[in-house]
Amino acid sequence: MKRSNLTVLSFCLLGLATIHCVLSFFFVSHSFLRLPLYVSGQEDMPFQGRLLMVYILRATQHSHLLLEMVPRYTHHVPNFEPFTVWKLTTILVSLVFMGVLVLTLAGCAKRIGVSWWMTWALLLVILYVSVSARYEQALWYPYDLPHTAVFGLATIFLFIDEPWWFLAAVLLDCSIRETALFAVALALAMRYRQRVWQVVAAVASCGWVISRLIVHHLYGHNPHVGMPYLKQLRYLLPWHIPQLFSIVAFLPIPVFLARRYLAPMHRRGLIMALVIMLATFYFANWAETRVWMEWSTAFAIWAAMELTASKAVSTVVCGQPETGDERIVA
Repeated sequence: MKRSNLTVLSFCLLGLATIHCVLSFFFVSHSFLRLPLYVSGQEDMPFQGRLLMVYILRATQHSHLLLEMVPRYTHHVPNFEPFTVWKLTTILVSLVFMGVLVLTLAGCAKRIGVSWWMTWALLLVILYVSVSARYEQALWYPYDLPHTAVFGLATIFLFIDEPWWFLAAVLLDCSIRETALFAVALALAMRYRQRVWQVVAAVASCGWVISRLIVHHLYGHNPHVGMPYLKQLRYLLPWHIPQLFSIVAFLPIPVFLARRYLAPMHRRGLIMALVIMLATFYFANWAETRVWMEWSTAFAIWAAMELTASKAVSTVVCGQPETGDERIVA
């Protein structure tokens, strides 16, 4: 098969896999949010504070086209829960956001120094484990995949040194989920010596604070759901361990162990990501792998970098006469 035909075939298959992954998120899971309350602004905090999807769902809930599609979709595709126009809108928005993410990832792969198909495939593996292959907490939220996509875009722009595009992505993500601030911490860890990134991080942090003030003004009076922190320890019991370690498709530990294949900048970013992921245990339900989905793009890229570098090292070593030192490097 010609190389161009193989590229087209790979692109099409990965595109279909992306669509399948997004759809599976909504058909193997149940909605935790009370969507009528969420759309009307009466859901509990912190869920109600994820603003962007509130306005998108509110704007489309009376669409005649979508209302006509809902019963047809319900008739042809069995659902575990009532299929609503809000769910259909969320699916369509998620498909668009994730499509933009994977196309940007494929287009920027060469600048990052990785293979476009390898990185895309690793991202899908991570998402499948995070959103589909779950035996605990199989829940979907309207803002999960849009946040994953926009946070992933910010990650890509950080890796290819595009500070202003990064800023735009973070400011948009602040309206989707409050953990957009994690991208700022990642940027400071990786590019703290660059003046322009210092400015961008400061502006992004101000944008995040403003978004939180807006949320507090609009929904500060809503009931707030607390996290039973001590009960989290029950997830350390043996039958919870496989789900617990499935965060980012079991990749944090292997990627950390292979960090010698990463450039110093990326090692710093990896350490920061792992620290933040550990901190996430404080306020997240440990069995909900979706809470860590925002790191999917970063770990897909780091894993691809390590695989590419390790292959290059092995090729160089195997192509030279073996000495003691070279066998140690290999």
